Amino acid sequence: EEERPIVLLSSHIMQEVSAVCDEILIIAHGRLIVMDTPENLIARYHVNDVYEIEARCSEERLGEVLAPFKEMAEFEFDSNDMPEGISKLILTFPKDADVAELLFKTMAKDGIPVRQFKCVVPTLEDIFLQLVAKADEEFAAREEEQMKEEKVKNATNSFEVTPMEEDPMQEDDDETEAEDDEAEPAEEEAAETKEGG
Repeated sequence: EEERPIVLLSSHIMQEVSAVCDEILIIAHGRLIVMDTPENLIARYHVNDVYEIEARCSEERLGEVLAPFKEMAEFEFDSNDMPEGISKLILTFPKDADVAELLFKTMAKDGIPVRQFKCVVPTLEDIFLQLVAKADEEFAAREEEQMKEEKVKNATNSFEVTPMEEDPMQEDDDETEAEDDEAEPAEEEAAETKEGG
């Protein structure tokens, strides 16, 4: 097979990367955290099926109609930026749950006017941000651990036992006691000589 030149493109714009690159390397804090094709990365990190539903009804009404799905999905309302009278619900199911048709039929059966219904697949941008955020947390944890070890090391060094210096006054006392001990035998000898004389 003919060898082809390799072109390295460094960019944070994942849409641009996915359009021109056959393989993606993501590096954070000087470490290679992932290397794969764009298709494989999306398949690997597409762990949930996420549905965004916008309906013309209250959040309470939408929640009641879709209540049977609560056992298998996470519910999150996000209606703050919606027009008046529109509710937005984000449902997160395990991957390959295949509930899109059932969700739509359930809302249609109860007469819920659906404004938008879509399945959200993670993009390379989502995956990039997820992996870099995780790498940031791991780096911060390593830094904190190193700081703790350094503090313990410094504390240990500051409490090392050093040899005690001899007290000059103690030396003088010892010398005085020695002189007194020498003087006593001399006095005894003098007393014996006197008695003998």
